[in-house]
Amino acid sequence: MKRKLECAKILIRKGEITRKEVKVYEMNLQDYFSKVETSKFAVLQEFINTHPYKTTLCDDKKIEYIKCGCGENVLVFLHGAMLEPYMWFYVINELESEFQILAPRFPATGIGANAANEIINAILDEEHIEKATIIGYSFGGGLAQYYGECYPQRIKKLVLSHTGLLRKKGDLDRIEKIIPKLK
Repeated sequence: MKRKLECAKILIRKGEITRKEVKVYEMNLQDYFSKVETSKFAVLQEFINTHPYKTTLCDDKKIEYIKCGCGENVLVFLHGAMLEPYMWFYVINELESEFQILAPRFPATGIGANAANEIINAILDEEHIEKATIIGYSFGGGLAQYYGECYPQRIKKLVLSHTGLLRKKGDLDRIEKIIPKLK
């Protein structure tokens, strides 16, 4: 929540949101999820408590990521903008008994696709993983798509959700060029 508050303050300075709109970021986790059933909130709290961030370095900067699970196949979950890897907690809880899971924590704002690629590679290298299934939601899906374009040799499968793939003229051609690289 602290990261979201910092991001909101930046957006206020830029005039992109108002102080009234930032109130949601000032709530603590309990308040933010106050309308969520207590038992469901407890599942999130338990996940947070049992899945602490691991750290590594990327260009001399500390990066954080969730690492859990077991199995030969590796899943890398990329979260959406202004979200946290914890957005995947239900899915991770279901899959960690069968898969190794990595979920990088990207900065709330100001990260470009090339910097994200460096973070993903730093984590894969730290964990000695050559190939993984990359799963991305929203902004994370866009990052996953770009990662697939730049590093097809490191991708076993690519899963995209809510990425807005076809927004500009030429996007379909670009996607069609990526697909053969991933096979």
